Amino acid sequence: MSLHPKKTMQKHWLQVYVFIFGLIIWFIPTPSGLETQAWHLFAIFITAIFAVIINAMPIFTSSIIALATVVLTGTLTTKQAYSGFSEDFILLIIVAFLIARGVIKSGLGKRIAFLIIKKFGTSSLKLGYSVVAADMFISPAFPSNTARSGVLYPIVSALAADSGSKVSDGSRKKLVPF
Repeated sequence: MSLHPKKTMQKHWLQVYVFIFGLIIWFIPTPSGLETQAWHLFAIFITAIFAVIINAMPIFTSSIIALATVVLTGTLTTKQAYSGFSEDFILLIIVAFLIARGVIKSGLGKRIAFLIIKKFGTSSLKLGYSVVAADMFISPAFPSNTARSGVLYPIVSALAADSGSKVSDGSRKKLVPF
């Protein structure tokens, strides 16, 4: 999906503003009671959050840049920066979202959605129950709600889109009008 050149330039300017915002916070004197390392961590991660909020970059890109910045500036050691990834459930969540992205890109989510529609598509209530049942069946394999949502999201999104219910064009209440 390519952006219009004008929108691309706007996005690049947003990224420049985010970078300047981060530099300003980085160089503000450390508030009393905080260590410099804590202040720099705050500067890096508030900048990453700000980048996502103003739509300068996707959350994945922003978080990877923040992680690299933490290591490259010496704010944290590599071992400290990546220590959170040593937890099994974090890796499970990351893998679930990567699988979900693959399910969306390959069209598998759409195919599964069509199978669900074919089997249970007589009403939106039955579609809702089928999604709950799918969540119940995969829950023993995914201990995290976040990981399960990463797997179910592309399916539910495809169900809504193929039913003509989209947020972007104002038809979000077409499937279930309440």
